Amino acid sequence: MSTPQPPQLAAGAPQTYLVPSIIGTVASFIVCCLSCFSLPGIATGIVAIVYGNKVSKLLAAGDVVGAVTASRTAKIWMWVTFGIIALGVVVFVVSLLTMGGIDGYMARMQEIRGQLGQ
Repeated sequence: MSTPQPPQLAAGAPQTYLVPSIIGTVASFIVCCLSCFSLPGIATGIVAIVYGNKVSKLLAAGDVVGAVTASRTAKIWMWVTFGIIALGVVVFVVSLLTMGGIDGYMARMQEIRGQLGQ
């Protein structure tokens, strides 16, 4: 008896998107220091990493359909992460422009820090 072979992919193995997902998660963490608006990007980046990791495991198990679905999901969450990063950068730049540059921004951060310390 021969063992059944998993279905073959027409266009090669689905991508895992692990590298861009990891880069996006780290970038979200860095941008979060500038604009807390990008904080959700850390969570969405982790979700993208988890789904990207599932792709290889599902392919190894012979679940091609599941691997393709996990790849698509990883891609979506990766792009959501990069969108949040872009929005965080835009929020930071706008806040710099409306607060009077770096000096105004730093003065506002000191004011907030003082309020949190009380």
